[in-house]
Amino acid sequence: MPIINENNLELIVTALSGGEVVAMPADTVFGFYALYDQIGAFNNLNSLKRRKPDTPYGIIVNHLDDIKELAVVNDQTMKFLNKFITGPLTVILKSKDSVPPHVTLNTGKIGIRLANTPLLKNILEIIKKPLLQTSANISGEKPIVTTDDLSKIFGKNLLIVEGSPKLGQASAIIDMSEGFKLIRHGVVDFNVYKTYWENL
Repeated sequence: MPIINENNLELIVTALSGGEVVAMPADTVFGFYALYDQIGAFNNLNSLKRRKPDTPYGIIVNHLDDIKELAVVNDQTMKFLNKFITGPLTVILKSKDSVPPHVTLNTGKIGIRLANTPLLKNILEIIKKPLLQTSANISGEKPIVTTDDLSKIFGKNLLIVEGSPKLGQASAIIDMSEGFKLIRHGVVDFNVYKTYWENL
């Protein structure tokens, strides 16, 4: 499949709507994206990453209020999200019953990021539903940060949107579903998040 410019929104949206996986630059690394409510898109994502369907993918949304539609949040959580969710951070929250089972894989949890690049925000505004999102790589290998590497590994099976991630490091992941636990380090020191949380 071709490498395309980010201005070709129609082709990107058509591919996603048809259940395909699309690789796009995020603020951190390249990501794989697919519609969150299509089981076929979920299966395509697993196939591309060579990953067993036993670990949930995160999702990406366009607005803070979208998180309330998918996850159970209290006032403390919302204050934290208002402060940090626009940055390179994924939070794991208790999911609502309306979330498709292939998204949570019966964990009762959902990992959520807020879109913070113009490209992703534009796509989500058009599609009007969340996207599954994960680092662009074969499961267990390092995330990919260049268009050339993506093309070499996945070029024949993947629509790739050209670009360059700014940070080159995956987002931090914090599990807030039960307490406040670091799952993966990111660009921002975990103590910055933890101190703010403990003082809310």
